[in-house]
Amino acid sequence: MVCVSQLPELVGHPCFAGVYDPSLLETEALSVRAKKRAESAKVSDWRGGPVSFRRLTWSKSDGMLGRKTLRSPSPTVESSKRPRAASDLELLEVAFPRSGTRNFLLTAEQLLHMDEMAMQKKYVFVYCCLGMDWSAPLLAERLQIAFEILPRKYTKNLKRFYVLHATSSTHVTMWSFYAWLTPQFWDKIQFVNSIETICEDLHPNDESSQVELRRRFPQVIQRQDALRNGDDPPVNFGVQIRAICNTFGVDFTDKTTGRWYPKLPPAVIFLCEALEREAADEEFGKLFEVDPDAVFPLLNTIDYGNPLPRDLDPALLWCCLKVWLDCLPSPLLSFEAMNLLQSREIQPGNIQSQREYLVEIFHEKLPEEVAYVALYISSFLHTMCNVAQDRWGGKAAGSSATASAPVMLTPSTAAKVFASGFLRPRVFNGESMKAVPAAESLIATLIEGAEEKDLWIGGEAQDFAKETADTESDAESP
Repeated sequence: MVCVSQLPELVGHPCFAGVYDPSLLETEALSVRAKKRAESAKVSDWRGGPVSFRRLTWSKSDGMLGRKTLRSPSPTVESSKRPRAASDLELLEVAFPRSGTRNFLLTAEQLLHMDEMAMQKKYVFVYCCLGMDWSAPLLAERLQIAFEILPRKYTKNLKRFYVLHATSSTHVTMWSFYAWLTPQFWDKIQFVNSIETICEDLHPNDESSQVELRRRFPQVIQRQDALRNGDDPPVNFGVQIRAICNTFGVDFTDKTTGRWYPKLPPAVIFLCEALEREAADEEFGKLFEVDPDAVFPLLNTIDYGNPLPRDLDPALLWCCLKVWLDCLPSPLLSFEAMNLLQSREIQPGNIQSQREYLVEIFHEKLPEEVAYVALYISSFLHTMCNVAQDRWGGKAAGSSATASAPVMLTPSTAAKVFASGFLRPRVFNGESMKAVPAAESLIATLIEGAEEKDLWIGGEAQDFAKETADTESDAESP
């Protein structure tokens, strides 16, 4: 389900690009084991805290612990790096899962808290049909309750209600709701068969705005749209980074660091978030031991943008992240970066030269979309190395470890595994193989300093701890 607010003629508000994908509904239940491990590793306190999405909250009682917040960028972050166009839309995307009464009820509860959007601004609502079974009586009962208690202003501010990819069953279902709907609402319903129709309707003769709006639809919906209209469906593996980012990339704020990343590949977010949530540093060393019969179906799931299954072995997620990186047509830092590393003879261990070279790459060499992806993944690896450091109590890898002990995740061990995704020669030969140690050392330095300000290309990071304290202080004041 996609809710687009602020039509082109209603300008003046910052663009909101939060995305709530079906996979979040399918994968975000945090097991007791994972919660204990997260606490023991002293990972940041968002695990198990109150869940919020654009200030829409569930309580802990719903059992969905550990869902990480996808927040809109603050005006400071946005205005510092992203120009605001007159045709910007505020966009909230929500997708109903294919099945599951409980998941539907959680999503319906979110819709009841759309006050900030639906009560204050004109908006457009898009329901994307993904095969949800609406026949359960409990769903109809809860939906009727929702219709009865929603404020009238929801309907007044609604400009259009698009139903995308409707089936005959959807038409029947909509007619079954006729008695609950006001004539004003019913007249605003419009059935459409493609995302293109919505984009052209909202942004006539504005190709750039149409492209930006199309990007806000999750990959699973874009894939269904392509299949229904005879086009090539979008995939994740073996595709240029910029193509993924500009087709279905997600604007995302990492609550661990407070940094806002535009147009990140959703698959990367889901893999990294799942690993961080599970504090899965111990499984890092097992990524080459996974069962092929288990990893190949998961690769297909990620490739098509489908929801991740629950209770996955974290080693599978590590493996999928490496496969995704190694399948990129070119490494994150480019083939040219490897050539320059060799020609400049930057030696392993020369931290100063490496840092200067990395700053040059991120600020002068890389396209913005690629730079943000590289910074996000290196920041994730930096966080996971810190988790491992806390778990091991500051002990060096192998200092007192037995042969069966897990491989400690450090910048060096992470670089040995993931360096090829960041930096590799176009053709492997004897000469290029000599530069592998220098490449691994460079990536280890990148992971070690991933959160340093001189590498960052975006705006000022949000301080979530301060925001939370300020909110609590305001709530306590008379």
